[in-house]
Amino acid sequence: MPEEIKNQEIERLNKKIAELETVAASDAARAEDYLSGWKRAKADFINYKKYEEKHATNVLRFVKINFLKKFLPILDSLEEARKQKNTEVEAIGSQIMQVFKSAGLEKIEALGKVFDPNFYESIGVVESDSEENVIVEELRKGYMVEGEVIRPSLVKISIKKI
Repeated sequence: MPEEIKNQEIERLNKKIAELETVAASDAARAEDYLSGWKRAKADFINYKKYEEKHATNVLRFVKINFLKKFLPILDSLEEARKQKNTEVEAIGSQIMQVFKSAGLEKIEALGKVFDPNFYESIGVVESDSEENVIVEELRKGYMVEGEVIRPSLVKISIKKI
């Protein structure tokens, strides 16, 4: 009888081992599923964070550009006042321009440059013996922020005399 009890006990233990192996395999599969889900959630969060940072940067850039656009008429007025050779106005204009430069505002250089519709808006032509499509007169300054034109320069360009 002891041999039979021993065999029954071995059989019972083998069944228990099989049950535990099934549970362990199931738990390992569930753990792997949780781990892969966690990795996906982490990747999604990283992507979301990058998107939000980019979106915030774009919003700030948009606000800055619109803010600077509102001051362009003031810069035009200062430019006209500078033509009167008033040293006080020139000093104030220089200070204001330094503030705008620190915010990223840049003048678009025009005179003597080849006409490029991405930076300039032609509102007339001047007959000339020099090269064609060269800017010969700037009627209003153009400005850029971070490489983006926020207002093109108003210019007159040269054409060959006929």
